[in-house]
Amino acid sequence: MAEDNDLDLGEEKKSSKLLYMIIGGVFAVLIIVGATLYFTGFFSSDEDGEDGEAVEDEQESEVKGDPVYQPLGSDFVIRFKKGGGARLLQISISTLTYDAEVVEAVKKHTPMIRNNLLLLLSAKKPTELKTPEGKESLRQEVLESVQKVIEDQLGKKGVEQVFFTALVMQ
Repeated sequence: MAEDNDLDLGEEKKSSKLLYMIIGGVFAVLIIVGATLYFTGFFSSDEDGEDGEAVEDEQESEVKGDPVYQPLGSDFVIRFKKGGGARLLQISISTLTYDAEVVEAVKKHTPMIRNNLLLLLSAKKPTELKTPEGKESLRQEVLESVQKVIEDQLGKKGVEQVFFTALVMQ
């Protein structure tokens, strides 16, 4: 009988050790899975991401400084050829930059910028500019043209955006 008790105690010790090892293994797996999910961003909510982006945007705007809007002189007036519907385009354009040096370069090189934009605008057809997509495409082309002049003269693009402050087609 004494031997039976010794066997029971030995089996009990082995089973309790096995139980502890299983529990420890499960906890280790849970910790590894939790850490992996945490570091991959699984637990971050959408609102946290948006707030994080907002903080980054605020930091970028602080670094950039105040925006400066510079008009490119008087309105551009373009006469289209007959047969395209509209015969006249009148458009005002302003640039956006955060750099005072770029503002001065835009002022200094406005004649060259206006020349390039007049050539660009006069090559357009009224049908291209009737849709919002056509206007946005034109805005992108104007931005690239302005950035090219500033980059050639100053060595950096500098102009962040261009805006049509008035656009009339008749």
